[in-house]
Amino acid sequence: MKIKKTPQDKRGTYKLFDDNGNFVTEYKPGEHGIKDVDILALHKMDDHEVYINAKENKLPEWYQPIYDKWKEQFIADFKEKYGREPFANEIPGKHRVLESLDGQTDPDGDDLGDSSRLEEQLSVSDEEEVPDTIIRLRELVAAMPEQWQKVYRLVFMEGLSKAKAGKRIGISDVRVGQLVKKINAAIAEDETLKNLYR
Repeated sequence: MKIKKTPQDKRGTYKLFDDNGNFVTEYKPGEHGIKDVDILALHKMDDHEVYINAKENKLPEWYQPIYDKWKEQFIADFKEKYGREPFANEIPGKHRVLESLDGQTDPDGDDLGDSSRLEEQLSVSDEEEVPDTIIRLRELVAAMPEQWQKVYRLVFMEGLSKAKAGKRIGISDVRVGQLVKKINAAIAEDETLKNLYR
């Protein structure tokens, strides 16, 4: 499981490791028909894996019971459809469930509304390449404190007013406004994302 990106100065080649972390081979541009774009594509796949793993580890504690309930239902449905227990790699990770819930809830069980826009913005298609800015934004948000993530989701992604977002989270609209400023500052200060503010 990858948890760190390959440094930029070491991306001229691509080193392949097995599941135990043992070196297998190194791909170099110009050898065996390998091109620079192939190396870039491999590093981008790794970057996405790092993002997914980071997000999986950063999910808030209040979400665990929601996932456990969903997982239990998923396994029951899978057994009914295929007549066997799903393998571990056939059960979607927690982050995927969070992205695809139609009606998300907060710790008190209050509905957070339709997440179709959230799902569309966060989903990753095999057919399209995700821009680096989107990947970086996802990483940045996943590393923010839990309350910041809630504000980001409600205000930035679902378009709620500060007052409505505050009511759902249980904080004042003034506090929501303060967090919005901090989130904007964090995005504007990021090397990859600051160009979005120009």
